[in-house]
Amino acid sequence: MNIDGNKLAQLSIDSSDAPESNSKPKYLLLGVAGVVAIAVGLSSYVLWGHTQESTDKVLASQPVQNSKPLESSASTVVAMQEPEYNQQQSDISASGYVVAKKKTTVSSSVAGVVSHVHISEGQQVVKGQLLAELNNDAAIVRVESSQGDVETARINLVEAKLQLAKSELDLNRLEQLIQKSLVSDAEYKQAKLNAQIKRNQVDSAKQRLKLASSNLELAKIDLSHKEIRAPFDGVVTEINAQPGEIVSPISGGGGHIRTGICTIVDLSSLVVEVDVSEQHLEHINRKHRASIQLDAYSTIKYEGAVDYIVPVIDKLKGSIKVRIAHTNFDERVLPGMGVQVWIEKSENTLARQEIQR
Repeated sequence: MNIDGNKLAQLSIDSSDAPESNSKPKYLLLGVAGVVAIAVGLSSYVLWGHTQESTDKVLASQPVQNSKPLESSASTVVAMQEPEYNQQQSDISASGYVVAKKKTTVSSSVAGVVSHVHISEGQQVVKGQLLAELNNDAAIVRVESSQGDVETARINLVEAKLQLAKSELDLNRLEQLIQKSLVSDAEYKQAKLNAQIKRNQVDSAKQRLKLASSNLELAKIDLSHKEIRAPFDGVVTEINAQPGEIVSPISGGGGHIRTGICTIVDLSSLVVEVDVSEQHLEHINRKHRASIQLDAYSTIKYEGAVDYIVPVIDKLKGSIKVRIAHTNFDERVLPGMGVQVWIEKSENTLARQEIQR
């Protein structure tokens, strides 16, 4: 069978005529897969390097057994973690305030209107110094009236004594005459009765003079109460009344009546009062030393000692009040300041036996 070669050539497929669109997606997919493979490889390399570095640091930080240099480093670390010894850590710490043992609101013992105030806040005063005055017009009138009564009673007493002397002279004369029967017995008895009456009048005049003198003293005392004076040396911390206001030892008037003129504090009587937990009571005793630190001056320390333990437990706080007497307070310490106190602690002290009753 003869086959024509030209016909066979016509039957072959020409590759140049094949469509290019079928090969392009295939190459695009291969390119994307290659990029993804490279990215995954780089990520794995970086992650492995970081993990290896962390592992090396952990292994380097772990101490190797039987290695003396590493043991020394571990000991150093432990020593740094231990806190430094502080004497205050073994003491009993408490907080409180500075208070004054001598503090008073000066008032008047009688009611009256303030006429003068002779002081100002912060002023230093001494015992007996005049602080203020009340309106004393009525008191002056009573004093003057009482003085007149005293003078009148004194004059009446003198007259009564003169009359008594005259009656006694008459009685003595009649006694001589009755012995000679020159006067009647009735006349003698009348003279004797008159002398007794004059004696009684003298006694009554003495009593009136005494009563008038007592009234004068009361009037003077009432007048002195119009002058308000300092009861002790100290500093005026507050003025409570001004001229024109009414003061009274008894509060009333819906708040319009003052009960005090001013407040005086003796700064030499400052102490510290703190609340200490009752759990520490057995470790605190009188005369135990204490370190005092003011909240306002944290770098300054003052020395003191336990002066008094109040024998009452505050059931709400579970604490007991302890008073600390200072030894070196200066002008920077003021009443009302907050303080921190560290009290010397003993191992076993029967402190309750030392509490003042």
